[in-house]
Amino acid sequence: MTCTPSPQTSSPSINRRTFLKAGAAGLAVAAGLGLAPLPAFAEGAQGSGNTDVEAVLAGMSRRQKIAQKLMPDFRKWAQDGTVADFTVMNAEVAGIVDKYDFSGVILFANNVKETEQTLRLCRGLQDAVVGNASGNSFGDVPLLLTIDQEGGIVYRLGSGTGLPGNMAVGATRSVEDARDCGEVIGRELSALGINVNFAPVLDVNSNPNNPVIGLRSIGSKPELVSELGVPMMQGVQAHNVAVSAKHFPGHGDAGTDSHTGLPRIEKTQEELEAVDFAPFKAAIKAGADMLMTAHIQYPKVETGTATSTNPDTGEIELPATLSHIFMTDILRTEMGFTGVSVTDALNMMAIASNFDYIDAVRRTFLAGVDIALMPLSLTSSDDLPRLDALIDTLEQDSSITDAYLDESVRRILALKKKRGILDYASTAGDIDAALSETLATVGSAENRSVEREVSADAVTVVKNEGGVLPLCPSSGDHVLLVAAYQNERPGMELAMRRLIAEGKIPEDVTYKSIDYAETYGDPALALEAILPEVSEATQVVVISEVGRTSNLNPQLKSVYSTYIPTQIAIKANEAKVPVAIMSISLPYDCAVYEDAPAVAAVFGNMGMDPTEALAPATAFGPNIPAGIEVLMGGHGAQGKLPVDLYDAVVDDNGAHFNIESIAYPFGFGLEYDPCGEKTTVDTTALAATVKDIEDNVVPKKDTFTAESFAALQSALDAAKAVLDDPDATQEQVDQALKELTDARGALVTAGGSPEPGTNPHPTPDTDANDKKTPKGKVPNTGDPSPLAALAAAAVAGAAAIGAGRAIGANDAKDDGE
Repeated sequence: MTCTPSPQTSSPSINRRTFLKAGAAGLAVAAGLGLAPLPAFAEGAQGSGNTDVEAVLAGMSRRQKIAQKLMPDFRKWAQDGTVADFTVMNAEVAGIVDKYDFSGVILFANNVKETEQTLRLCRGLQDAVVGNASGNSFGDVPLLLTIDQEGGIVYRLGSGTGLPGNMAVGATRSVEDARDCGEVIGRELSALGINVNFAPVLDVNSNPNNPVIGLRSIGSKPELVSELGVPMMQGVQAHNVAVSAKHFPGHGDAGTDSHTGLPRIEKTQEELEAVDFAPFKAAIKAGADMLMTAHIQYPKVETGTATSTNPDTGEIELPATLSHIFMTDILRTEMGFTGVSVTDALNMMAIASNFDYIDAVRRTFLAGVDIALMPLSLTSSDDLPRLDALIDTLEQDSSITDAYLDESVRRILALKKKRGILDYASTAGDIDAALSETLATVGSAENRSVEREVSADAVTVVKNEGGVLPLCPSSGDHVLLVAAYQNERPGMELAMRRLIAEGKIPEDVTYKSIDYAETYGDPALALEAILPEVSEATQVVVISEVGRTSNLNPQLKSVYSTYIPTQIAIKANEAKVPVAIMSISLPYDCAVYEDAPAVAAVFGNMGMDPTEALAPATAFGPNIPAGIEVLMGGHGAQGKLPVDLYDAVVDDNGAHFNIESIAYPFGFGLEYDPCGEKTTVDTTALAATVKDIEDNVVPKKDTFTAESFAALQSALDAAKAVLDDPDATQEQVDQALKELTDARGALVTAGGSPEPGTNPHPTPDTDANDKKTPKGKVPNTGDPSPLAALAAAAVAGAAAIGAGRAIGANDAKDDGE
């Protein structure tokens, strides 16, 4: 199917989406997640395949084959004594990529700031190679131009489409949303000449304390990650861009960031098979081009050791990247992967702090990995002697056999042939002719429309006491928008401008944004400025952005904790002003806001340029605007939690989670329609049951034990109250029916036995528990019964959330992902 997103000015349609409506049945993970597959999508046109892989391979020397297995970055380059972002091709880099026969180059945000600049840089890199100034007999092999365009908190294209990210996609429960996101990425990369995406992330975020994956994961269940990760992957491939699923064998249970240390996971292979391997197996079956490795120790699987170069560390178990057991025995032999494997960046501290750079690449090759990513730093011609030393050493190493090199390089060349990369010289065409199409594609209105809709589909409401949501501002209302940081305010304001421009809220609604963590810094000063504004508002939305478990304490007086949002909620309650808390990072903070009547998660904390208006020209974080649109009622609420949220505990050890107590389980999410829309609620079954009990059971109340009949009477009164409530939702009606029939079935006669004939009658015409639930105003989450039923089916995860803010597009990291 082709992607036909709704125009940006239309009301978002929820009928076109394929959803998994979560309930107790949806949480039965053994039965899968029930996501409806989309029709097969034909891949984009590939190369003509005229280039002979075997002929190219036969013409390569051993040294050239080793170089073909290296993939450096040129994030920055020094010229004339000045180090700057490498954005424009120069003669030095052109000479290097032509001479050394690399498999490819990885690009970062430093390299891809604007559309035309990126296209010209990519063309320049390829042209330098195919020009073959070095005179290789086989002709130079075009490059894999790679990038980490995951979407969400990790995106690189400065003028592209940021997308809401994987955990947000997980919250949509929509195969079509996942596929659409992949297609947006594929369209934009293909237009720029970038032919490999190091994505999707297929790590199962089973450890909430994970400091590096978090929002980059689709969720905490392997079924969900597989069901949505594969269509996302296929969406990218549909535009003839290769994908590299990551991070095999799984980074989701790590408690250490491999950028800064060496993680260790105490899982057996059987445990890995049950959770972490599953999405990678699904991706392999579906045709993943590449897999990226994880720098993680698994001592219960790989027992081989090496001596760390750090004298304080001593012997360490080999991380998976350097493990023949993982990279060959399991990945190739057991799982049957025939594509290209690539390491995560070898300059990450998990490797660089324990291995010499030459030894790390050597061990990578011996493990059976095809491409060593970022094996050393290349920032000027002064670094070339180290590159030569690396290639010289490996060329002379007899343990790296010619047979292995041929097998590995053949896979790399076969991928380049499959994706048309070997045909670059004959298919690239004139750059000026391609430029207009590229400018029309990257960051296009079509792509931004998909981004906006998916981001809104993801917003997950977990609390809505008194039906405060949607806020639905009326004529003359004044909305207060409270951000944590300054770069979040423009996204909140963008949402309000859109809603007003599209007529979804009255044009005379006013709004004001303010932030507490950056403008004020001190919590007392922030509250002194903000609380008076709360009293003047008619609706308040306040952002919660928590990166450390310790900051979950609402009594901890810090601008980085849940303290300020809690105090704002308390003030709003006193002033009788509707208030909603919007969690924008990992959603675990949603569970701590007891004083807030409404809480929602948006799963993304990227900001935006404050100068952008209704149609931003640069990439931005779409989650914050989407959250405002859903809370205000411009789009219905329909997201479902992709992870469990635990109750928070504050004791002498600080704030942490009680992993035995799930506040909001995987799959939970309250729903409502956009403002002005009301879905018909079917009360037929409930009304019939109430009438039957009043006619046939109540007259016999003296025949039942007082306790059992009191329970029935309570359920009957509650059911009648629901029937009398004009704003009752289908969810409330169905729950009242369930509780009423359960209480009837539990009646006990005064003699001590169940009353014959008191089992619930079949409901007329419909089974309310099997019916798709329409959306209306949501129930009071003070009623614990729906949550308890879901929580009983949920699987407990780990105890705490990760430290630090997530990796953003422009974070100045010196390593890969």
